[in-house]
Amino acid sequence: WLLAPPPDVASAAVLFWSGGKDSFLALRRLLADESDPEIILLTTFDAGERRVAHQDVDIASIVRQAEHLGLPLLGVPLDRASGEAYADSIRAGLATIR
Repeated sequence: WLLAPPPDVASAAVLFWSGGKDSFLALRRLLADESDPEIILLTTFDAGERRVAHQDVDIASIVRQAEHLGLPLLGVPLDRASGEAYADSIRAGLATIR
């Protein structure tokens, strides 16, 4: 976890978060559709460079966004050198939530 999880993670919605405008628009829609939803932001980043590839921003910027939004943030580091598949990394990250 890059920011603390909510108390009831099992019922929380998970939103893949790149830090860009489309992520924000998806969050706005989710907040409009739900009454007081528990939301967890999930982002992937390069483990070596500590950058979010989708937006080419440092992971610290994504952490600041989550702090400003008051939402928990789960970071899934991707290590290209390890050969671990993207889907396997995502599954491992989601396993910490469920």
